[in-house]
Amino acid sequence: MNIADAINSATEKLRAAGTPEPARDAKVLLAETLGREKTFLIAYPEFELSVEDAERFALAIGRRAGREPLQHILGRQEFYGRDFRVSRDVLIPRPETEALVELAVKYLAAVSEPRFLDIGTGSGCIAVSIAAEVPAASGVATDISPEALELARENADKHGVGDRIQFIEASLFGPAGDEEFDLIAANPPYIPEVEHRGLEPEVRDFEPRVALTDEGDGLAIIRAIIEGSPRYLKPGGKLLIEIGSGQSGAVAAMIDQAVWQASNIHKDLQGIPRVLDADKRADESQEL
Repeated sequence: MNIADAINSATEKLRAAGTPEPARDAKVLLAETLGREKTFLIAYPEFELSVEDAERFALAIGRRAGREPLQHILGRQEFYGRDFRVSRDVLIPRPETEALVELAVKYLAAVSEPRFLDIGTGSGCIAVSIAAEVPAASGVATDISPEALELARENADKHGVGDRIQFIEASLFGPAGDEEFDLIAANPPYIPEVEHRGLEPEVRDFEPRVALTDEGDGLAIIRAIIEGSPRYLKPGGKLLIEIGSGQSGAVAAMIDQAVWQASNIHKDLQGIPRVLDADKRADESQEL
């Protein structure tokens, strides 16, 4: 079997399985199998696959036809210009979350020796990206999953920031104690339970449910973070939370003007209100 035949056959199998981009996935998985760039597939369509490569490619296509995410098969996902290891233990990093990181980096770059807290770190993509982009920054990243934390530590070490991030198995703020941070960031589970069952199989059946839904209306953990954050933020500190489509009105209503001096909800590249951006009041005498 040559490259052209392999791609055509795999594309048809994936199309029959209902995958969204069958031709793209077939090419990505074949390039990965051969250890080549995708340009090689275009330049040498008559290149013959070895028996071993054909078997490995068929296995990969079989997994994708079962609607396993492409990122799980590859074991990685690109985020904010870096490759992150992913598995079924963590949420796959998504492009819309890059908007949160961009806001965090811009803010912390102007702070001397900034400290941040990343709630529900998962793969570590937010914490690692912030630390990599702001060399003076250090922080704490929490998650309730020990498997997720192990993967996050690997990603932090891979990108040379493992010595500046403390990974802690804990819910929400964890054992932060009396420490105050310049920034708190979170991408919490915000999908309403009634919507979870209607998600694409790649998401519903393969990504950790606990990272997707709060088993309620999708607002409970967002509310808990907004209400708890002032205790752990320095005066004037920033809170950034990724939220779901259609939640901006409810989230805006959670902002107590006596606690937060400014708030905004930024849109993602598709024009969907996506990131809550709120600054704690700088008046240290304010009782929270």
